[in-house]
Amino acid sequence: MKAQTFLTAICLAMLTFGIIQAEEPLTAEEEITANVVSYIAAFNAADPDRLAEHWAKNAEYLCRTTGEKVVGRDAIRRQFAERCEQGDLPELTVEIDSIRFVKPDVAVEEGTARISHSGETPKLLSYTAIHVKEDKTWKLDSVHETIISDQLSSEPQVSLARQQLEPLAWLVGRWVDDSEGATVETIGRWSKNECFLIRSFKVYVSDVVDLDGTEVIGWDPAQQCIRGWVFDSDGGFAEEKWVEEDGRWFVRSTGVLPDARKASSLRTMRRTADDKYESRSICRTLDGELLPDLGPFHVVRQPEQ
Repeated sequence: MKAQTFLTAICLAMLTFGIIQAEEPLTAEEEITANVVSYIAAFNAADPDRLAEHWAKNAEYLCRTTGEKVVGRDAIRRQFAERCEQGDLPELTVEIDSIRFVKPDVAVEEGTARISHSGETPKLLSYTAIHVKEDKTWKLDSVHETIISDQLSSEPQVSLARQQLEPLAWLVGRWVDDSEGATVETIGRWSKNECFLIRSFKVYVSDVVDLDGTEVIGWDPAQQCIRGWVFDSDGGFAEEKWVEEDGRWFVRSTGVLPDARKASSLRTMRRTADDKYESRSICRTLDGELLPDLGPFHVVRQPEQ
């Protein structure tokens, strides 16, 4: 197994030689990195049981080649076991680019994976993995992969995901909405190889951060649509579906609040200038009860800090 990042290599060496002692517990980032190393070892050993242990109970995996969505630890194990029986498993190596914590028990990992079959040209993939704490242990909650290139060349490649997200490229940058009583700052950026659009947001009340979170926007080849996933610092999360009609974006969101109540909304976004857009939140519900609409909010692009 080849662990290609400095952090991964150091973590593996520390675990192997017992440098990390019980009285010096791993940091959350080190725990996730160690799990990645363990996952690669299970994959390359063609061990379905060991590999399944790394996934959360209701995890989701989107197949890079077929676009098929596999939901649940047991289903992921069965799919991997079938591939092991077919004997077509490649060798897997991974380079972790970043691990960011959306909240203490949710982390977003981005990186590059290389898969290679004997005698064939290796494939390079960009991936985003969501890790969650389940029973006090870090588990994979979802993994989305995009093939960068079938050849390891230095020429830049434009992925299908990046092409599909091009209509949202204008969201890259720093945007601010100064509404009455609160200020919302959103910073949009591309993930590595531009396969996902990542938006980090902060809500300020009296110059103090009251809420922050991350929105990950990507192309779903199975459903042939743009989808989003939102995680906030209070423990809430939501799934989104993005649709464009006549120059206006409609974002249908369904989610769960930290207290287990279910919420939904329809967000509209309309560009009014190159550096401005108008947003509204309508059709808002909380546990089935209709809530008042919000907006319009006038959002303006700001210089990068």
